[in-house]
Amino acid sequence: PDGLVFPEQETSSDLYKLVKSKNAQDRLLAVKKLPHLVNEENEFLLMELLRDIDMRVRLYAVHACRKIRKPETWSILIDLLNSPVYANAAAAALIQAGDTALPTLESAFHKSGQDEEVMRRIAEIYGRIGTEKSLELLWNKINFPDTEIVEQVLYAFSYNNIRVPAERATLINHIIEV
Repeated sequence: PDGLVFPEQETSSDLYKLVKSKNAQDRLLAVKKLPHLVNEENEFLLMELLRDIDMRVRLYAVHACRKIRKPETWSILIDLLNSPVYANAAAAALIQAGDTALPTLESAFHKSGQDEEVMRRIAEIYGRIGTEKSLELLWNKINFPDTEIVEQVLYAFSYNNIRVPAERATLINHIIEV
């Protein structure tokens, strides 16, 4: 990616040195290499780069999560859903994870004191995942007290061209009227 040439025998210690460097360019190089080199021994480096102080490094780390799809990163990605800088990339990574990320997303949605924007984004992610399981989780939020969340649920149904079953049509019509 980005025209970088990687040595054939990149070692974990070389990657570790780049991640721990005080130079942001070194950390940026490390995060660009990580999707190709991540394994059980060095996946903690991705977690560290997701919390980097340099915005570019952190953004590349979020993009790396989209390729790597490690469950350990999902809670950090969910926290980033409230950020104007990282929200879209974090959402894309969670959408890419698909149904496997749903339990973590559901837990975060119902977390006490959760930010409403994060909850709205999670509903949007469910709609973008678009599987039967994610859409069922959306149906469970149709009576949510926050109208913005309910609107997002309706947008998600529209995005997926969901046909409303007859037993739920009255409820949907009532929500739209309100």
